[in-house]
Amino acid sequence: MIDQVRALIRTPGIVVRTWRTAKAKDAAICENDVLEALQRLDPVWEELFPAEQARILQLLVERVDVGLDGIDIRLRTDSLASLVADLRGRDLESGVQKSMTVAMRSRSLKSNTFSHV
Repeated sequence: MIDQVRALIRTPGIVVRTWRTAKAKDAAICENDVLEALQRLDPVWEELFPAEQARILQLLVERVDVGLDGIDIRLRTDSLASLVADLRGRDLESGVQKSMTVAMRSRSLKSNTFSHV
């Protein structure tokens, strides 16, 4: 499921929905900023401990339904927008991650969700 979620968050529909949610908090953010931030997740992901990865997945995924016709993954758009904000705040020159998981924990989780089959 981890690979499916990682692939799902880079799809055009998810990028647009995340951008719309992020734009409500930061009017200056553009769709390309969101896409670039989500693309930065892969190298950061590999540096995280498994417990940190699991915590991020718990914050991003609201529900997973498995059926005979496929899998339905419901993501929390506010959490995804918060992740984008954290990834954009990353110090790219030094490669230092600025408390992504701590910032994710402190944000409220709303029920704004969407599904992908």
